[in-house]
Amino acid sequence: MSKNSVSFSKIVHKYISGYEELAGGNYPGNNGKHQQKMTESTIQLESTDPAYPNGHPNINAQHTEDNFLVRFLRAPLDFVSPLLISYITWAIILLLVWGLLYCILTTDALPGGSAFNICLLILVAQIFGKAVEYLRLPSLLGMLIAGIFMKNVGLFSVTPGVYEEIVILLREIALTTILIKAGMGLDAAALLKLSFVVIRLALLPCLAETAGASIAAHFILHFPWLWGLLLGFILSAVSPAVVVPTLLELKENGYGNDKSISTLVIAASSVDDIAAISLFGVILGCIFSEGDLTSKIVQGPLEVLIGLAWGLIWGLILACFPNRLDKNVITKRCLMLGSVCSLAVLGSQVIDLAGAGPLGCITTAFIAGVCWKLQGWTHQYVSVPMTI
Repeated sequence: MSKNSVSFSKIVHKYISGYEELAGGNYPGNNGKHQQKMTESTIQLESTDPAYPNGHPNINAQHTEDNFLVRFLRAPLDFVSPLLISYITWAIILLLVWGLLYCILTTDALPGGSAFNICLLILVAQIFGKAVEYLRLPSLLGMLIAGIFMKNVGLFSVTPGVYEEIVILLREIALTTILIKAGMGLDAAALLKLSFVVIRLALLPCLAETAGASIAAHFILHFPWLWGLLLGFILSAVSPAVVVPTLLELKENGYGNDKSISTLVIAASSVDDIAAISLFGVILGCIFSEGDLTSKIVQGPLEVLIGLAWGLIWGLILACFPNRLDKNVITKRCLMLGSVCSLAVLGSQVIDLAGAGPLGCITTAFIAGVCWKLQGWTHQYVSVPMTI
């Protein structure tokens, strides 16, 4: 081996050693002095090679390439606002998604097509929701305004058939997601303590609002009494999409935790829905004589039992499968929990027991969350509702 080769090997070895020392964490707090000192000593060592008095050309080229690459990568961060970069990123993502949709659906993904209109509605709803949040109002209000606006000005329309089913499916999946977060946010101890309060809070306001609406409809709008009751049960039903996100936000900010207000109202809202839907079915059966009236009356308690049984069984199954030591446990539990709850909500409509689905969804998430906490899975447990 020649003398020049040995000298060059020593130079490279010292250069790499200095780089590893730099990467080892010696430079933080030194304002780049250590890095500058190492670079100067490296250049000095390179120049001592008698074969290359001005430095080895390969190493010099590497220095130039690294410096140019670093400057190129840091340029957006130095001269452009991070918020603007975020907006540009989302714009690129939207273009890529639209390109994929066009490749799959062709004409339906073009402006005016059903798939394009659905995507446009989602985008505009998100923008309106963010705008309303600046007014310290729920984002859902802005999304509702966006839907009403686009529908009435003719910007949103879908062809009957498949795309109408897709819209309904997306709505039910959104409800399922909200109910999962609601179930995992319930406090088991507070729920056991406030069980009778939950029933009173669910039934008394529902019946009182129904009575008031039916009386007003009868004397002001001249509705028959049964039609007035039908309108009353429509108005008295609680919307989980409105109540649950607001209560979860208040809970995260520390409001009402001492008295478990969020747990009380979330649990009562699901029972309220079952009562309103069941009694609506009873009144509807009386008006149009659809089916056996006894079966309509029994339907309410039956939906409660089916929803609770579904949640209890699947909650215990999710506690055992997958194993908590599985390396992909978070992904598997999210997939299983989302699938079970979606099946509860969608399947209950197929068998004409619509009230059982939301209750089964909340109960499943609640039982699974309690079991995961008992297994000592507290830290990872938090990431499940966030992932969903």
